[in-house]
Amino acid sequence: MLNQNAVAAIRVSTAKQGFNGDSPEAQKEQIERFAAARGITIKEFFIFLESASKELQPMQQAINYCKDPKNDVQLFIVKSIDRFTRGGSFSYDSLKQQLEACDVTLVDIYGVISTQKVNTLEHLGVQYKWSVYSPTKKAELLEAERANDEMRDIMSRMIGAEVRYTRMGYWMRKAPYGLESYKIDTPHGKRCVLRPHRDESDIMINMFELRARGTLDDRQIVDEINKLGYRSRSLTIRSSQDRTKIIGNRGNNKLTLKVFWHHIQNPIYAGIICEKWTENKPIKAQFPGLISYELFNAANKGKLVIGEKDGVVFLHKRPTEERYAVPKGTRNAEFSYRKIVMCSECEKPLFGSSTRGKMGKLYPAYHCNKRGHYFRVPRKDFETTIAEFVHRVKYDQAQIDQLLTAVETVWKQRNQSAIDEEKRFEARIIELRAQAKALVDKIKLVSSEIVIKSIEEDIMHTEEEIKKLMEERDIRSAEKPLDFAIVKQYLKYFLLHLEDLLVKQIDPIQKANFFGLLFNGAPTYGEIVSANKNSVEPPKLNELFKLKNDDSGNLVHPVGFEPTTPGSEDQCSNPLSYGCVTYAIITKNTSVVTKGSTMTKMRDGKIISKELLVDSFKKVVQEKIQLDNGEVLDWIYLDKPSSIVVVALTPDKEAVLVNVYRHNLREDVSELPAGDAANEVMIEGARRELLEETGFTSNEVIELGSYYVLPSETNRRVHYFLTLDAHKVQEPKLDDIIEKYWDMSVKIVPFSELLTIEGAAQHGVTGTESLFGIRLANEYLGKRHEKNRSS
Repeated sequence: MLNQNAVAAIRVSTAKQGFNGDSPEAQKEQIERFAAARGITIKEFFIFLESASKELQPMQQAINYCKDPKNDVQLFIVKSIDRFTRGGSFSYDSLKQQLEACDVTLVDIYGVISTQKVNTLEHLGVQYKWSVYSPTKKAELLEAERANDEMRDIMSRMIGAEVRYTRMGYWMRKAPYGLESYKIDTPHGKRCVLRPHRDESDIMINMFELRARGTLDDRQIVDEINKLGYRSRSLTIRSSQDRTKIIGNRGNNKLTLKVFWHHIQNPIYAGIICEKWTENKPIKAQFPGLISYELFNAANKGKLVIGEKDGVVFLHKRPTEERYAVPKGTRNAEFSYRKIVMCSECEKPLFGSSTRGKMGKLYPAYHCNKRGHYFRVPRKDFETTIAEFVHRVKYDQAQIDQLLTAVETVWKQRNQSAIDEEKRFEARIIELRAQAKALVDKIKLVSSEIVIKSIEEDIMHTEEEIKKLMEERDIRSAEKPLDFAIVKQYLKYFLLHLEDLLVKQIDPIQKANFFGLLFNGAPTYGEIVSANKNSVEPPKLNELFKLKNDDSGNLVHPVGFEPTTPGSEDQCSNPLSYGCVTYAIITKNTSVVTKGSTMTKMRDGKIISKELLVDSFKKVVQEKIQLDNGEVLDWIYLDKPSSIVVVALTPDKEAVLVNVYRHNLREDVSELPAGDAANEVMIEGARRELLEETGFTSNEVIELGSYYVLPSETNRRVHYFLTLDAHKVQEPKLDDIIEKYWDMSVKIVPFSELLTIEGAAQHGVTGTESLFGIRLANEYLGKRHEKNRSS
């Protein structure tokens, strides 16, 4: 073997084996001594840190090196056959034949593989390929099979033990996000269990709570969790050719919808193990979960349900029958009630679609015609029936105290969650600052320009994230929680004005969902129709609500007309009492309409129909009003909710204005910050509108009063507010429905220059809404100044 060149291959199965026992260094030292004793020159060492039992053998890379004639290799040295392969005799023979094809001899330092060749026809002086063989080939193949059997035995013992311990409730895999592994003493020796991760567990709990609360959709929840600092765990990437080399990292990613759904559906967070090793049967873990069964079930919305009966846990997955599965349009705003109100015939979810007439007109309807029966109701009639039912519903006073107690409990939990969330923001900011400092210190230790540039980019990204978190923290800090007394008033208002929530709600999906809350289970359309006609409460109506009743059997009457009660015409002593046609209406000239007079005025007419001509963020309504003389009037008006206008003044007495393009004027104008009032307390709405349109906020908001705007055309009432300490905390956040088209921008002008019509016009303020708001604010400041001077 003198003066021969060789390739040496070293392999260990795991990183742990690479540092302990049969390490690469130990194998290399043995091979070097073997080669030196025989005068062999080792041209290349190949080190593999992976199993050799796979179909793709790691030694293939080294064999490919030997195949190149330029490398001039005669020998391939390994420590032993089990280091060469554990794939059995087939893999061993295949690899060795590749070496023999390029005249490279396989050698092991234990001498199991012989370099001697025997020719069975040597005595005749003849040689064929088939007549030459290695006398140790059978021993080599047996050793290769033994190595494969040994691998099988090792894996069977190891995996078998892990499966058994998993079925006992211990954790044998990598810890999921939010949890960490640690060992405890048990009757079965030291075993691994899971416990909350110091930094990640709060994020996971918050994820489940937001999903269970149901106020945000999944994408919004993902955004909220990312703001709290969610980042997937960082993992090391090793070279596929040389497992000892680290070539990069992966992970450290933000939460995605797919990963979010995986987390939410993982029962380990509730302390339940359910996987392949448990035969997909739930096993109660030997450690508590991060969350309760109730929170897990609520977060999964009944699709996955965990429970326990007689000490045995169960995990039920609700199957979706194919005929009920809706592949698309589950949040179709055109037919928002189809999963809220069921079919009268089969009590299953309705379908919604529009048929096209001969002239191209669409006829939308709710229907159920694929289950052996026919049911179809035009969408307009369907929603009119819903609205009529809502008119009839009122809350049960006997249940209100119980409801308020429950709401107060939730309110306290929400406030505590807000406090905890603020702490998590602070912790995340501190963590990022520490990371930034560590990166700055790291720059001092390196000299490579490429590495320095990479670190500087990491520092910039970290600082940007810190800035975003601080802005979000400041915004949330400015959003002070409502006092519960206000919450109670808010709740009572909507209980008394259910139509505002269930009929006048702008978002059709929300409107339908709120309607569903009236019931303990989904009602059928027939039950709602029956309730309207026969005053029969639907069987699934929540006990908090009941239907209005009167002696005439008519539960609800059009606005402006109160029916008489039999026998009440001559008994009514109070001209304003319910059920009496004789009532007083005070007008500007104090005229009174008394019993027996001819009702020819519009105020005394009966609304016989009400049609929504335009159903958008601006609603156009047409009402037909029948007068007492039989004449029918058509009245069209703009039905708009209350709106808010804010006169925002800075401490320097400068007004914050919004410059906006108004398409109906075909020009840009300047206005006070304003917008529609959502379902909220007006003062909070003023703060919200100011923040969204200008990025400014204020600690003190002063109410200036509310007034009708253009009462001949619309029922909109404007609530005016004043702030005296407006200050900027963020950039404006415009909605993506219509405001993004308005070219909105913010400008600051001295308030004193807006006090005259001419001065305001010079700054583009020409609308009466803004001009009236400026006048109200100036009057308030004048009275305040006089009061302070007199005191």
